[in-house]
Amino acid sequence: MKIKYFGYMEGKGMGNLAWEGAFPMNGGKFPAAHPVGGGVHFKSGQYGNSEAMDAFRQRGYWASCFPEGDGITFKPVNGQTTEQAQQDVRECFGWDVKVMRP
Repeated sequence: MKIKYFGYMEGKGMGNLAWEGAFPMNGGKFPAAHPVGGGVHFKSGQYGNSEAMDAFRQRGYWASCFPEGDGITFKPVNGQTTEQAQQDVRECFGWDVKVMRP
């Protein structure tokens, strides 16, 4: 899957990973075909449930799926660089990353 990467900007906004197509939640749950897994995970305001999301969070990111189901918003909490964040996205999710904003 190809995704667009919009990097986190300190004091200006969260980072975003966006893909084309939506997988809207239904009653708080994502469909099984959702790119980060079916079901719902809600912890400290973070939606999304999959091994990939857990791996990304374990690398030091606050990350939550958009309720519209067309992406993930994230914040590096351990001072990760833009390059490190992009690499972590590739390694955790296996996605082809197109940088829109570093």
